[in-house]
Amino acid sequence: MISQSISPQVIHLVAGGCGGTVGAVITCPLEVVKTRLQSSKASIKFLPTPNINVDGAVTHVSRRSLGVFQSLKTICIEEGGSALFRGLGPNLVGIAPSRQGQCKVKQVFVSDEIVIG
Repeated sequence: MISQSISPQVIHLVAGGCGGTVGAVITCPLEVVKTRLQSSKASIKFLPTPNINVDGAVTHVSRRSLGVFQSLKTICIEEGGSALFRGLGPNLVGIAPSRQGQCKVKQVFVSDEIVIG
């Protein structure tokens, strides 16, 4: 067998692309929840919260939004687990090349050797 060495540039490109892809997949559910909590009141349900005065009477019922974990649970129950990964495809199309480029730039400009003078 003939062994061929892989150039460091290729290794850095592949590592950068893989790292960016894994990071995007891991953070995608939180991005979906963040976007829904920020975008509109209709996309995530609100919990009724009664306001009780000192006499014990309910003055009015306010609405507070669901938290992150409750939102994750609600999305999974109502739309299925795949809903947490909506928009991942287009994100990956932009992320992988971007991370590859960043990794390559870092390799070019950052060296293990420090040359003085």
